[in-house]
Amino acid sequence: MKNNFVVIMAGGFGERFWPKSSQKKPKQFLDLNNCGSTLIKQTYDRFKKICKKNNIYVATHEKYKKLVLENINEINEENIILEPEKKNTSPCILLSTFIINKINKNSNVLFSPADHHIGNEDDFNRDIKKCFNFIENNKGILTIGIKPTYAATGYGYIKTNKKIKDGFYEIDEFVEKPKIKKATIFFKDKKYYWNAGIFVSKTETIINEFKKNGQHNHKVLCKIKDFDLKTIKKEYKKMKSISFDYEILEKCKLIHMLKCDFNWSDLGSWSSVSKFMKEDYNKNKTNSKRIKTFNSKDNIINIDQKNELIVEGINNYIIIQHKNKILICKKKNEQKIKDFLKD
Repeated sequence: MKNNFVVIMAGGFGERFWPKSSQKKPKQFLDLNNCGSTLIKQTYDRFKKICKKNNIYVATHEKYKKLVLENINEINEENIILEPEKKNTSPCILLSTFIINKINKNSNVLFSPADHHIGNEDDFNRDIKKCFNFIENNKGILTIGIKPTYAATGYGYIKTNKKIKDGFYEIDEFVEKPKIKKATIFFKDKKYYWNAGIFVSKTETIINEFKKNGQHNHKVLCKIKDFDLKTIKKEYKKMKSISFDYEILEKCKLIHMLKCDFNWSDLGSWSSVSKFMKEDYNKNKTNSKRIKTFNSKDNIINIDQKNELIVEGINNYIIIQHKNKILICKKKNEQKIKDFLKD
């Protein structure tokens, strides 16, 4: 257990949850699934049942250091890995891996986003322990796959190859978020699983994969001896902005997947969090008793608790109000919310 580390990736801005989420306070610092604590605190609390507190790290943008400390009062400052600028997942993962490998050359590390909902934590704990045990005794990278419960277009997929042992599979390919036609095919095909975005590996393995397939970023960070923020700032701007999936996972020759079923949800859209909201007889999902709907159905409506809202004659829309900002968007276009915010 002393060799097992966890890195919670919490550097995103959460644009798809605008206006509730903002760059000042992004979604990982909100309670979007009505659990009584923020998403990042929920994630930290799950992993501290599996891993020593001193071995749990949070990787985030430097401007969110204060928010991390406010949300996780038991975390040490030295366990917060700060990125000076947003550079996608690959630089963040490599930086975190270098830091942990410097602490423990024999370390195994699990990377997890901070925005997941886990419905069955006992099964989650069991499966994460399986992941660490597998990596302790095997080479390569291990990912987590979730059996699809519907034809999702908002998740990436993993196509499995042959089964190597109970629950563990070789991976054939990673598939980006599909259109509904392909998602329907994947849902019916037993070889396809949702990509949960969680993976485990030895830190030495990750570093070696970057040596082969992410040479530029590897060379940049190799120049750093002491990982203080001032030195990281100087070198980080030279890093190539690219996702870990594109740069490493899709090119890795030795990669496996563990099939898991712990009632997982990636809280990446208003539709994904609407399952935690109350539903009326017309299938409107709302977060407040002060919302009244008439001749309206299949809407997602979220407002500040002190306000009131009346909706009439609207179907299949997302309506979000926060402070002095309002979003009104067709449900089918919710993946474009991030684009709407661009100048």
